[in-house]
Amino acid sequence: MITVYTLPSLFLGPIIGVLADRWGRKIIIVPSLFLFGIAGTACTFARDFNLLLWLRLLQEIGAASLLSLSITLIGDFYTGDRRSTAMGYNASISSVGT
Repeated sequence: MITVYTLPSLFLGPIIGVLADRWGRKIIIVPSLFLFGIAGTACTFARDFNLLLWLRLLQEIGAASLLSLSITLIGDFYTGDRRSTAMGYNASISSVGT
């Protein structure tokens, strides 16, 4: 269950980064938030384990951009010591959440 959720980030992270630089972060992050939320909500209603795995895969496709772009957005919004602190919080919460 965890592998299905975390594996797509390995492949999609670099691709999403390039697309976000070309098209803009907002164009990538807004649909990703919707996909993450819809797939996560659908997981609640899954009655079959295989369906749950597919929904978790879809959820991670949405989350892949959120994980990679969160670091980019922290770099955009913070400088100096505040940036280091924000990146530390981001890494801690991402690890706990996964």
